[in-house]
Amino acid sequence: MKHIKSTILVFLAFCLFSPTVLAQNTSTQGKEFWLSFMHNGFRDHTNGGGWVINQVLISAKRNCTGTVSNPLTGWSQEFNARPNSITTVEIPETQGYHNQSTYETISQKAIKVEANDTISVYCTNIAYVSFDASFVLPYESLGDEYIIQSFDQSTSPYANDYVLINETSAIVIVATENNTIVDITPTCPTLGGHEAAQTFSISMNAGETYHLRSTRTGNSRDLSGTHILASDCKKIAVFNGNTLTCIPVTMGNGYDHVFEQAMPLRSWGKNFVVTGSMGRNRDFIKITSSTDNNLITKNGEELVTLGYGQSYTFPMPESEGSCFLQAEQPCAVYLFNNSSYDQNINGGNGDPSMVWIAPVEQRINNVTFSTFDHANINIETHSVNIIVNTEDIDQVYFDGELISPNMFQPVNGNGEYSYTRMNINHSVHQITCENGFNAHVYGFGHAKGYAYLVGSNAIDLSTKLTINDLEITSNETFPYCAEEAIRFNAEINYDEYAVLWDFGDGITSTSNPTTHTYHNKDLFEVKLMVTTLQGGCLSSSSDTLKFYIDARQQYIIENDDACSGQLYSGYGFTNIPVHHDTILARLQDNPVNPECKDSLLVYVNVGALYDISINDSRCWHGEPDVYNANGFNFVYDSPGIFEHTITHSSFEGCDSVVTLTLTVSDRVIGSPVDHHECGNSYTWNGQTYYSPGVYEQVLTGPTGCDSVAILNLTMGTSQTFEFDTITCDSFIWDGIEYDLSGDYARQYSTFDGCDSTVTMHLDLNYIPVPTEIYPADLNNQTPHWVVTATEFQVNSYDFVIWETEHPYTCHWDSVTWQFEDPDVQWVLEPDSTTHPAGKRCRIYVLNHMEDTVWLDATVYNRCAPQGILLRYWFVCSYYGIEEQEESTADFSVVPNPNDGQMSLRFEKLTGRIDLKVYDIMGNLVDQLSTYSNGGPEIMQYDMKPHTEGIYFFVAIGKEGIVTKKVVIQK
Repeated sequence: MKHIKSTILVFLAFCLFSPTVLAQNTSTQGKEFWLSFMHNGFRDHTNGGGWVINQVLISAKRNCTGTVSNPLTGWSQEFNARPNSITTVEIPETQGYHNQSTYETISQKAIKVEANDTISVYCTNIAYVSFDASFVLPYESLGDEYIIQSFDQSTSPYANDYVLINETSAIVIVATENNTIVDITPTCPTLGGHEAAQTFSISMNAGETYHLRSTRTGNSRDLSGTHILASDCKKIAVFNGNTLTCIPVTMGNGYDHVFEQAMPLRSWGKNFVVTGSMGRNRDFIKITSSTDNNLITKNGEELVTLGYGQSYTFPMPESEGSCFLQAEQPCAVYLFNNSSYDQNINGGNGDPSMVWIAPVEQRINNVTFSTFDHANINIETHSVNIIVNTEDIDQVYFDGELISPNMFQPVNGNGEYSYTRMNINHSVHQITCENGFNAHVYGFGHAKGYAYLVGSNAIDLSTKLTINDLEITSNETFPYCAEEAIRFNAEINYDEYAVLWDFGDGITSTSNPTTHTYHNKDLFEVKLMVTTLQGGCLSSSSDTLKFYIDARQQYIIENDDACSGQLYSGYGFTNIPVHHDTILARLQDNPVNPECKDSLLVYVNVGALYDISINDSRCWHGEPDVYNANGFNFVYDSPGIFEHTITHSSFEGCDSVVTLTLTVSDRVIGSPVDHHECGNSYTWNGQTYYSPGVYEQVLTGPTGCDSVAILNLTMGTSQTFEFDTITCDSFIWDGIEYDLSGDYARQYSTFDGCDSTVTMHLDLNYIPVPTEIYPADLNNQTPHWVVTATEFQVNSYDFVIWETEHPYTCHWDSVTWQFEDPDVQWVLEPDSTTHPAGKRCRIYVLNHMEDTVWLDATVYNRCAPQGILLRYWFVCSYYGIEEQEESTADFSVVPNPNDGQMSLRFEKLTGRIDLKVYDIMGNLVDQLSTYSNGGPEIMQYDMKPHTEGIYFFVAIGKEGIVTKKVVIQK
């Protein structure tokens, strides 16, 4: 069958078929969001607390703008969001945070996020060593009915008051509409005095919040199972968690604030894949039931039966990896990360956090999300867990890259699903899987952790509709033939309910399932009203589910061709004269269902007897060529214009005359283009040249034929130079004086006509950084100098102070030198001829000093008028002093060298002889006295306690001083 024009097909489809009305998209993505922050117990920490940081994080599919505001106080901040990035807005504590004393009272703490395009929103609550994060639901995904879940609140006594006053579970309710009446039935006593199981009501307007906390005394402090219901189906946002708790509560340590946004009851499901956290010895899973007698199985085996609002908590070791949970009725599942103390690490990696585990029915197919970190938190590792159908493991993309199917493993208890766990870097990420996925992200640092759901659908799972066993959603349109029986069924997730079907043709039914037949060919609106005593909008007809049955005649569209003036026959039509495009229609039996008549439409494309003029062109390449197109075949042998005529039948069989005008264009050579380039390359018509020369290019001209372009290219060099100038004074460059620090650029023209840029980086705040004095020991670990002891002679030493990295000593004003001890008799002579004055210094060592001598050198200039001090130290040594023979006395050591056992021989020394022994560093290591009558005196001496080395023996008698170097070898 030949194809007709696309515009006609679109027109016919629009005229003949009713458009399908799409169901409302409910997920974690949208344009309007409401949130608020509950109290974080570490805000009250007595040693490091006193602050809290609340953030809203926004990711976008496309560029968009929006506003984050508190509608009741007037505070607002605009934002710009870009695709595949995260925009962070910090919320002032006074605008969106409930402190520990703000509870069970109406507050103006709601934060509203509005955008002009689809976004995802997340929020974080940070205080001292506490950190957790949550997704945020858009307005259309909010509900009117919630059942709360928090962790099993710790009740351990603790020495610090900030823990005692904050061991509570908590709820924050945010109103989005005026005159919202909220009924609250807590499961434990509240801090404001409300009793367990006693319903109380509050009245709220849009933008108002209500912070509910459990009692902080006794053992009953878990608000899990608390029922929250807004009147008249008005939407509210609810956040649940714990102000401070331990996970598990038996730890008695490792407290943290955990929170997550609560999903409305209508979005709870029955099937869950739970995956454990990487790097943890175990996680805790908590299940809360929406009905009585709700049997929960784990991996196909019975786990527990729960009543309405009841919860069950159990651990899952990391070695288990995953599990499959299935419930007979809807329930909520949360995963809780444990305390670092539960990891057998005192204050080690990670801490409590909570994350909603989305039912597999709430899968999403793409999301952009961010890991979380903050200067006050320091998260070290970030991870993501992804769950997909096993048949889709080769279709999962992370940041645009396909995840290897080998990274997935089957879920324990249900091989239809597989999962992967990956460590990821701290950044913005994207997950995509066409057939849907569930995922959550988490991170751990030292005694800190966070976790949150990265994205989910939030569709209403309370009622499942089928027509002839085909699952449908609300507001869809379904075509069926009149007189055809249709089976309607609603699978409803409530224990007790009543249904009323309104088929739109005046007939109703209270049966479920039920069968109905339409006798008229029309479009019918079908309504399903569900009544239940379990609360929520399902008890009101205002939220009636509806869809459409189209029982009108269906159309079959065909198309065919004919010539003008002929009699058309085809598709059951015989000898119908046609002169222009025509629609032919008739009823015929439906080949699929003969009882249902279809309307056949045939669109006849009518062709005419016509003369056609065709203009075509070719390019001359220097030799004859054949034109073979449009039914023509001839040779052209030069540039020029050629005309030919043929007669042929069209595709409808209609004779036509076709005239061809062929233009053959010659090659065009353009005028040369001159260009002087200052740079390393020049790009011309897409071609880059790196050296001067004459270049030709063959281009396609406006006629489609080749043309030759010529380039005369000359090249110079544009250069860039930079230099640094560091000084304490103004600086003159090229005749201009600069007295402010900064970058200054000048343009100079080179000999080849190209500009060059010279940039001076001027720093007029030069602070001297003296780091060395030669010879040097920068760490003062050993003496800077060992100077010769001066009992025997006077020695002088020269020193120079400088900088190691930047020897700009010309920018110093002066250098001063002085001994720290004023009693030092040595002489300092700074060299005043140097610049700066005193950069060089000479020291005359006049006498032997037993103690260390400290020398101070101080550098000055205008930027450091207080001076910069360096300290250096000296010790005296006899090393390098030759043995003294200044008297007629004689002193010898036998043997020399020796092992420390020696004989000392004194001759021509009379009376008392004082003997001093120095090491090579000039340290006095021993001294003693003996007596001699002038004759040879031999004294035995033992130096075995001392180490090997050179020692200096000094013998002093009334005849003078004699010395001897002694070498000890052991």
